[in-house]
Amino acid sequence: MNVPTSVELRCTEVAGATRYNFRVASDYGFRHLLLSVNNPLCRARFIGTAGTHSWWRAQAQNATEKSLFTLPFGFTIVSSEAASMDAVSSFDVTETMSTSYALHENYPI
Repeated sequence: MNVPTSVELRCTEVAGATRYNFRVASDYGFRHLLLSVNNPLCRARFIGTAGTHSWWRAQAQNATEKSLFTLPFGFTIVSSEAASMDAVSSFDVTETMSTSYALHENYPI
């Protein structure tokens, strides 16, 4: 716990893209950014702390346009062992976000 750990984030290259924007945040809504970087390659390095949950997303761009950001991917750095394949654990977005909503009549009627 509390050990700085380097994680490489990778995305799938997009035809025609010349740069990629990466965002890492401590919350799903990306209100608390931990990393914001623009790279010519479809990867970025994030230094996080073992035992913390984070979210990341990517965006492709060319000289005139930017794509929408990907849906957020959640991950937890579970180890500071750089050689360990289990150093990073991903988690499903549906585990942490609402999957339904309801509209109710105003009160009082």
